[in-house]
Parts: sequence; C-alpha cells; structure tokens
Amino acid sequence: MKRFLACALGIGVVIAAPAFASSASDLSACSKAQQDRKFDDGVALCTRALNAGNLTPSDQAFAYARRGQINRTLRKTDDAIADFSEVIRLKPGFAQGYIDRASAHVDKREFDLAFADFDAAVRLEPDSADARLARGYARLNRGLGDLALTDFTAVIRLRPLYGAGYYARAGILRDKGQFDEAIQDYSQALKISPDFVAGWIGRGRTYAASGQLDQANNDYDQVRKIDLKSPDALNNRCYQLAVVGRAEQALADCDKALALRANDAATLDSRGYVHFKLQNYQAAIADYDAAMRIQPKFAVALYGRGVAKLKSGNVAEGNDDIAEALKLDAGIAERMAKLGVAP
Repeated sequence: MKRFLACALGIGVVIAAPAFASSASDLSACSKAQQDRKFDDGVALCTRALNAGNLTPSDQAFAYARRGQINRTLRKTDDAIADFSEVIRLKPGFAQGYIDRASAHVDKREFDLAFADFDAAVRLEPDSADARLARGYARLNRGLGDLALTDFTAVIRLRPLYGAGYYARAGILRDKGQFDEAIQDYSQALKISPDFVAGWIGRGRTYAASGQLDQANNDYDQVRKIDLKSPDALNNRCYQLAVVGRAEQALADCDKALALRANDAATLDSRGYVHFKLQNYQAAIADYDAAMRIQPKFAVALYGRGVAKLKSGNVAEGNDDIAEALKLDAGIAERMAKLGVAP
C-alpha cells in the first residue's frame, strides 16, 4: 500500500555512479538488482563491494546509499539507518543522505530524530523541493497538518511545475474541507502530469466529498483509460481503485501486475487488500501469506491478514497477527481503519 506516495515524492539517491573502482561492477550490479527488485542479491553485491576495501569515499557512499534503500524496502529499518549514517559520515554536506535517514526514522515513528535530519537537509539545501516535500509528509504523518501545508506550499514556490507539490497540498486542503481549493490543486497536478493516477483518484475523492458525484465518477473512469504498462504503475492503480470502492476493477490491475512481475510483496499486499474489500477473506489471507513469505516483517500485510482471519472466524490467530503487527508499527491500526480494514 501507499505506493502512490513513493511515486508522488520521486525521491531517491542521486549520488553519481562510481567513476573508478575495482568493485564498480558489483556496485552496478547492486543498482541493477535493486531496479529488478532482487533485493537480497542487491544487499549481497553492495556488501561485497564495500568489503573489498578498495572503494573511494565517494564510491563507499554510493554503496551504502544503495544498500540502505534496499534495506529500507526490506523493512530492515535499523540496518537502513546504519547505512544512511555512513553516507552522512562520508558526505556530510549531502542533503539526500539526511532525507533518506529521516525517512527511515519515520518508518520507526522516531519523529524527533526524523525532523532533526529533515531540518539538516533543508539547511544544507534551502531550495530543495525534495527535502521540503519529504518533511511535509513526515509532518502530516505526525499530525502536524498546518506545518505540512507550509512545506507543500514551499515546494510549489520552489518548483511550480512539480505536480507532486500540488498533489500533496490538495490532500490537506481536502481534509480541511476546502474542496474548491483542493480541486484546483489536483487539477494543476493533472495539467502537469495527465497520467497521474493518484491525482485523478484524489480529485475524484474530493468531488465525492463535496457531493459532486458525477464529476467523481468521471475522474474514476478516467483512471481506467490510462494505458499503464509497468507493474509498479498497475499496482498503484489497483490499490487506488480499491480505496475508492472499485475493487472489482482493481483486481484486474493487480493480476496483470503480478503476471508481469510475480512474487512482488507490495502487489501481493495490494491484491490482498482488494480481496478483503470484496470480502473474499480466504483469498486475502493467501495473498498476505505470500507477501510475508517474501517480506516477513510486513506490518501492513500482517495486520490485514489478522483482520481477515477475524472476519473468517479464526479469532485466536487473527488476534495474534494484529498484536504482532502493532509491535512492528504502533500506528498501523489507526491507518488501516481509514482504509476500511478494522476488526
């Protein structure tokens, strides 16, 4: 879930690839493994490059950054934080290192540490839209909506042709009940990026919240017309359609995404959510099981499986799953309830 946020942010490590190192092939292979979602291979390749002992400091930073991103994807958050700390040690003036470590702290809900790193990134690069966008989402996650609104407005000022800024601000305006202003921001985001699935869904939800149901359905229908080919984009649309109650349409996208890239934990989690929304609880449990075989500490999938087990009458195992998910992520129940996943 929440794949659309990653697409909206567009944030990633931007350290230049190593110009010269005997382990350059391992670093390149690590990056390729990350791209291909072969995460265990990526960790091994970056680790081998680092252990070779012949990398320049810049190349070391590149390797730690890549490995940190992979570890974060694998939800090995402590390992990711350690890797990003090495990036900062090696390149203390590199704002992205602080952004990446801050984002990992957010994963652990260590907001004080996260905000210290985000603030450091903004001090290093005051004109960085990425730093302010990431900090804004962290503030929103912490319940600091007004401060998040300030960050998102700054993103728009710094990069007026960056659709993610308008999209982020629109969500806050919608939650504040400022529907006309939210629709304007969503419309601007879509003008910049017409194939922005989350933008169409967001505007549709805003139309629905303001009682303009025909416009809402028009936006949801528009989403289905976008020709998506990548498994990530299909997964994103699958999830987004399920959120707004179009689970039957969503299922086709998740199935297609998994046909293109089997055994992807995020997509299996999304399809589990779709089955849950369709009240196909055994199918949901099967997908959540498959997701957690790939990523055992997947709190969203674990919580979803727990609730699906409760709905299926398996109370003891369901409660065990929910308790374990809460240990991994104390805020998971509140966020999942907003998506319609609750005991």
